[in-house]
Amino acid sequence: MSRTIAGLLGRLLLTALLLFLILVVGFYSLYSALFALDGSRGWIALGCMTVGAGLAGSMGYAISRLWRRQGRG
Repeated sequence: MSRTIAGLLGRLLLTALLLFLILVVGFYSLYSALFALDGSRGWIALGCMTVGAGLAGSMGYAISRLWRRQGRG
């Protein structure tokens, strides 16, 4: 029983950490894109947003795999 609770708490903690990182990556990529647009560098802004979206998407995928794995075991 305590093993199940520990696993659930571990998953919740990891999910919270990944969601926080998604938030940080999202704001940082948005800030860097806006900073690049201020200097009229549209390609750099597009690159910043693409990298930020890719990182946030991969962390979201990690969260979905984390909770999907729990259902099989």
